[in-house]
Amino acid sequence: NGLTKSIRADAELYALSSGQYCQNTRILIKKIRCAPGQYVSGSSCRACSTPVCNSGEHALACQELQDSICSSALKPCTGKCRCQLFDEARGSMSDGSALSSLYEDGSNCRWIIQPPGASSISLNFTSFALEPGYDFLTINECIGLLGASLECYGRTEVAKLTGLHKPGSLTVTASSRVLEVVFEADESVAYQGFTMTWTANISSNALSQYWFVSSKYLHCQMLHTWKDIVPSLDTHNSTFKMGGLGQLMVRRELEVWVCSYVDACALAGDAFCYIYDEKKKLFVPWDMASHLKLF
Repeated sequence: NGLTKSIRADAELYALSSGQYCQNTRILIKKIRCAPGQYVSGSSCRACSTPVCNSGEHALACQELQDSICSSALKPCTGKCRCQLFDEARGSMSDGSALSSLYEDGSNCRWIIQPPGASSISLNFTSFALEPGYDFLTINECIGLLGASLECYGRTEVAKLTGLHKPGSLTVTASSRVLEVVFEADESVAYQGFTMTWTANISSNALSQYWFVSSKYLHCQMLHTWKDIVPSLDTHNSTFKMGGLGQLMVRRELEVWVCSYVDACALAGDAFCYIYDEKKKLFVPWDMASHLKLF
């Protein structure tokens, strides 16, 4: 569905002084859609490159928001899985096989989940089918990560999962800011694999570092990701509103606000708003839309 970005020039051109607000809404967003083989860079599309990696490194494929890069991280990675570091507060991942197909024999995969400011991380498995007693998904807590390989040190096993589980019946919660997820399959018999979502509980200390966060809203956390928000904006429904921060903007860091009518902190007819931290990939709680008078 492309990417919704703030138009920085517009945000500054139409910025208001403190105490002012618009009676009429101007939508400060721009839809960017890139062709296959391209990625979004700033406010335009660029062709994905094919990097030449050094010995011990491997190329991570080009993504919607990032060019292909060389990395020595998250090895081994064999099978259909795409091993990577996740640093968002919410997201989803899988073994890489579609629900209608099977994972590969001998799969050996590793992921790191490290949301900034997390005090705990909860995993919810929306599907889970591994060969019982032979193929395993292991969840480890890490004290931290070492070097370019992102090796988990101070590893503590939280759960070692196998077999068949009904969708939504399997959850794991770890009181750690870093999780390592390891999938290992033997050389025979494959099942449908797993899909899961994770949610990080962001600590009050991490949120209180932002000048605009009120203590009464420290408990508020965005329940949706950009994958939910962007299609909603594209269809012009009333679930979310979005715009640029104008004179409050911090370039490449705090640029846009998003208000949600379906947020846990929203009231009937009054959306709750967040400012998105682009560096930490975090929706930071701001205030009620009726108080901010953004639209």
